[in-house]
Amino acid sequence: PIRLIGYPCGPFFRLQMMLLDGRETLSSFRCDRLTQALAASGHALRLDATRIVFAIDGGDPAQLPRYGELLDATAAGEAFDADTFVVLPRLGTISPWASKATEILRGAGLPLDRVERGMRYRVAGFAALSGAEQAKVLRQLHDPMTQSVFRSVEAIVELFRHESARALGRVALAGDAQAA
Repeated sequence: PIRLIGYPCGPFFRLQMMLLDGRETLSSFRCDRLTQALAASGHALRLDATRIVFAIDGGDPAQLPRYGELLDATAAGEAFDADTFVVLPRLGTISPWASKATEILRGAGLPLDRVERGMRYRVAGFAALSGAEQAKVLRQLHDPMTQSVFRSVEAIVELFRHESARALGRVALAGDAQAA
């Protein structure tokens, strides 16, 4: 089944996002190395799966096979469980990859607002950890300066939220601005 996430817009339902899974990304050697690093925390953790994931905003579900072909996606996004999370570009940003990929997909005649690429991780034992322990594990698997972690498909919709411009603010500099 296709994972379609949307929101009500008046009497209509506007499609917000489709989630597609790509190929496995890490070799078994790299998965084993990451599993060893995660196990060093003293918990029985195992990296079960790492896949590329594509989040498509404003796409046409009828064109799913074509999106899959161009993005090298293998299936509609799998359901999340308590041990699964997705790492995508940081909220409020548009990655350079997304800019180019969106342009290419539009050039191929596919309708969409934007596409982003990220990683889906499944870490067996993750859900049993405390919040602080989960944060330590996540720090090993993503860069919080450039990436955000999502624990559900519905949360990924926030990546595509459009905000209106805010009022311009001014900051008064104390003393001589040139010397500062």
